[in-house]
Amino acid sequence: MLNYRLPWIYRVQGDSMSPTLRSDDVLLVGRLRGRNPVLRRGDIVVVDASGSSEGFRYYVKRVVGMPCERVTLKDGLLMINEEHFREPYLNGLPACAVAESGSWQLGNEEYFVMGDNRTDSADSRAYGPVTAILARVSRTIWPPRRWHRF
Repeated sequence: MLNYRLPWIYRVQGDSMSPTLRSDDVLLVGRLRGRNPVLRRGDIVVVDASGSSEGFRYYVKRVVGMPCERVTLKDGLLMINEEHFREPYLNGLPACAVAESGSWQLGNEEYFVMGDNRTDSADSRAYGPVTAILARVSRTIWPPRRWHRF
């Protein structure tokens, strides 16, 4: 039987979370248990996006929208419940491409996730809000020069 308290190892494939995470970074992640995991906006998580057309099943993304919120992309800005949400982890990059727009009303157990590299990320903009968040990233463990705790 698996011990779900033990951390998992996850290898990043692709650059959708760049510059925070890079392809081939190795992460230590903690499995989330229960129907209502304790998550915060800005957490980096592993999601099951099996409905995605990109060919992968598991993605590493950042939580930007919480249950019951309205997430809107407008004029290059991320709006949460009609208020501009600043994202310091983007280091000055725009929240989305200027021409991009859309709006999503999240349900009771839905989260909106996006990659930090917004121009090269398959995320909730493509496959919609997610309910299956499997784990929270706790740190980068490889390569050693990129070791970082989240």
